[in-house]
Amino acid sequence: MDTKTLTDAIRYVALAIILMLAPRPAEAQDSLIKTKKQAELILPRPMLQPMKSMDLSGQVPMDTLSTADSTVKILLFADNTWKYIKDPSRAQNNTVFNEFWEHTLPNPYKVSDETLPSETALWIVDSLGGYRCPNQTKVYSKFGYRHRRRHMGVDLPLNIGTPVYAAFDGRVRIAHRYKAYGNLVIIRHENGLETFYGHLSKIMVEEDEWVSAGSIIGLGGSTGRSTGPHLHFETRYKGYAFDPDNEWQRDFEARFFYEETEDQLRCIGEIKRDMESSRPMERLLCGDVGVGKTEVALRAAFKAVMNGKQVAILVPTTVLAWQHYNTMVQRMESFPVNIQLLSRFRSLKQRKQTIQDINDGVADIVVGTHALIQKSVKFKNLGLLIIDEEQ
Repeated sequence: MDTKTLTDAIRYVALAIILMLAPRPAEAQDSLIKTKKQAELILPRPMLQPMKSMDLSGQVPMDTLSTADSTVKILLFADNTWKYIKDPSRAQNNTVFNEFWEHTLPNPYKVSDETLPSETALWIVDSLGGYRCPNQTKVYSKFGYRHRRRHMGVDLPLNIGTPVYAAFDGRVRIAHRYKAYGNLVIIRHENGLETFYGHLSKIMVEEDEWVSAGSIIGLGGSTGRSTGPHLHFETRYKGYAFDPDNEWQRDFEARFFYEETEDQLRCIGEIKRDMESSRPMERLLCGDVGVGKTEVALRAAFKAVMNGKQVAILVPTTVLAWQHYNTMVQRMESFPVNIQLLSRFRSLKQRKQTIQDINDGVADIVVGTHALIQKSVKFKNLGLLIIDEEQ
């Protein structure tokens, strides 16, 4: 290539670069995002994993950038990361933070459950708001009936002084001591959901304060009617508490590798209704080998565990106990369910530890032979007994 050709090529490349860097004419855009679909198109959803990326503690903000929506900014941090943030005025104008807004009662709503739809879909996490577990640990007291009283949330063990985090972005409605809750913080979120944080040793937010997911709102403690240091966590909508773990049941059932038969679905539905009634259940499930009886039993066991009960599965042989144990471990490996085996396949030390875990309520599901009915086995909170007769 001669000098003239090379010079012309450089000139064209320079012209192309200038054209690329030249500012484009401003296009008229609607500054108000009216639907979630529009928001997703205009504001690309950032990666939600790992969860640590949602924790803004320790990050130093450096600058903000505008977006197509005047109420949404991009916040730049000194560690070369960024995050979408909402202008507080966006939430302040939301009627959710004005209706039934008071600082006295945990439940200010005067809404009958008959007026609520059977199902309500809530937009929980999007590109403008993240999630932070209030305290990452195992749930030791689940949602449901406990000592003949309804337990409205879940209990998370922690040490006194452990930081407790806001689960989602929102506004503090209550931040004071209230009866059995002890030091209580209630945060209302933009979707109408309210989260409760009870038994705190110290409250570190004020009423009407705006908080972000991952903000420290208090320190763990044992105030109020508490038997030891733990966080009592509730999720409520329109004043009605619901199990924050109830989606696990659907998730567990959706992971079933095969398509359920009509008989399976009918039996599962009938057993669930029996378990939800106020009377004890006694049901006989019959079927040929390979028709799916085990899956029906697994779903009943999982439902019992999700409602804070222990499950005993009694089988006639050690081989069958081992098979059921492995099946359950594989099916429930993605869930915090403690499954143990009690048979002669275990060493004496292992059997003693399993019996201790049964008596202490640590074991959620126990598969075993006749060893399950020995005098030293005393379930702390047995809710379901499954007997496989293998006939």
